[in-house]
Amino acid sequence: MRKVITAFAFFIAISIAASCGDIADNARSNLRVEKKYTLQECIVRVDFLWADVTAEDLKTDIIEEVNAQVGIAVVSGQFPIFSGHTTHDLDYYVFYFSDICEQRRQLTQDLIDKFFVPNVLGFPDYHIVDEGIDPGFDGVTPSGWWIDD
Repeated sequence: MRKVITAFAFFIAISIAASCGDIADNARSNLRVEKKYTLQECIVRVDFLWADVTAEDLKTDIIEEVNAQVGIAVVSGQFPIFSGHTTHDLDYYVFYFSDICEQRRQLTQDLIDKFFVPNVLGFPDYHIVDEGIDPGFDGVTPSGWWIDD
C-alpha cells in the first residue's frame, strides 16, 4: 500500500509541476533521462536507526511524511529524477536515482538535509549505504531509467 501511496504522491507532484512555470520546465527536463547507468550504480539505502521505544504508528507517520517530501523534492528540480520505497518493517528507505549516480550518496544526504530533517518531525538517526546493494534485494526491481532494463 505504501508503494501505491508513494507512486500516487509522485504523480500528483509531477501533475502540479506541469502547471507551474519554471518548476514545470525543471520537472519536464528531469523526466527525459538518457540511460547511462546500471540500476546497481544508482541505488542508495537509508537505514533508519529507530529508537527501541519508537511506536509503529509514529514510524508510519514519519514515513508518510518522507513520502510527501520525496514528491516535493522531485518537483523542486534540485535532484535528478528518482524513485524510492520502503518495506512493511520501515527499517530502511531505498532511493533509485536516474542520473549523476556517482553522486548518489551526496544527493541522498542533500535530500535528507534539505527536505527530511527540517520538514519531517521526528526524522530518526540514519546510516546511508551506497555500495554493495544488489537490485531486488527486497523483492523490488524498478525499471525504466537504467541500461540494464
